[in-house]
Amino acid sequence: MSQPETSMTSVEVDSRVGRAEDPHRQPWLKIMGWSSPFVVATVSVLLLRWTSSPRWLISFPGLLTIAFAVTSAITDSIWRKIPNWLTYPAGLTGVVVSSAVTWGGVSDFWGQLGIGESALGMLTCFVCMILAYRASGGGAGDVKLATAYGALLGWQQGLSIIILAYMIAGIALLFIQLATDHPWMLPAALIRWFGSTLLPQWVGSPSESQQKLLARPVPLGGAFAVGLLAVLNGFNLFGS
Repeated sequence: MSQPETSMTSVEVDSRVGRAEDPHRQPWLKIMGWSSPFVVATVSVLLLRWTSSPRWLISFPGLLTIAFAVTSAITDSIWRKIPNWLTYPAGLTGVVVSSAVTWGGVSDFWGQLGIGESALGMLTCFVCMILAYRASGGGAGDVKLATAYGALLGWQQGLSIIILAYMIAGIALLFIQLATDHPWMLPAALIRWFGSTLLPQWVGSPSESQQKLLARPVPLGGAFAVGLLAVLNGFNLFGS
């Protein structure tokens, strides 16, 4: 007995073709993403042997964090995407490196972040970003991005980067909005949103145009990278 034929609508076909042709989905990029920890580890070994640079910066997790920040900023700026081939290897490597520290000891290569700190960093950053994701409707890639930072850096630096990144993104959006024909629309929308959230009986919800402005996607990869730079220069909000 023959099986009934299934057909796809033109929309479904176009959607599948579009996903297949997305630049960030190219197989060679996935291969590079998953092999990058091994490349970074090799570079770290060579730098630790031949240079006297700050030890954390040229350690395996240090170099990987910097490479991760730069690459995520580029992909989010160009494609408005933070792909899985970037966040998954970074987060997984953070767990492996911290496990090596816990059971093998602190070293110049592995750094000094233990598995407990890494796991707490992942959990803290994930919870904070999933709440922000639910509230603002941002991208799931931002959640994975923050979780990977938490795995590599722990909760103090990871949470500091999240807070700084949102501050940086907010300031950038404010300046962009000030350059438009409706410069005070964003501040007014934020005030209405906070007011309606805290005092819904007295303050009305943002208008439809204000809601569209607040729901506008913001590429956070670059803001996270600037937040990392700030933390590395002493702006850790929760510790030294």
